[in-house]
Amino acid sequence: TKHVVAVWCTPAIQYQRLRMRNWDDADIRARCDRQMTMDKKLALADFGIINNGSMNVLQDQCRIVYDRLCCRLGAIDR
Repeated sequence: TKHVVAVWCTPAIQYQRLRMRNWDDADIRARCDRQMTMDKKLALADFGIINNGSMNVLQDQCRIVYDRLCCRLGAIDR
């Protein structure tokens, strides 16, 4: 069984993070234009992680998704 996890953030945060990686405006627009929107990715996914906050919040969400995946897949050892 395959499961899809989408990681979502606001367009402003996505832009900010790409700028921090030295992407220019044209490259950012081109990348975003080629991709499905964050909202669409989230809507189509089995699980969603909202990545607007701190690393601690992100890690907590990842643990929750991991635990739910383990339950769905019947995994006992983690």
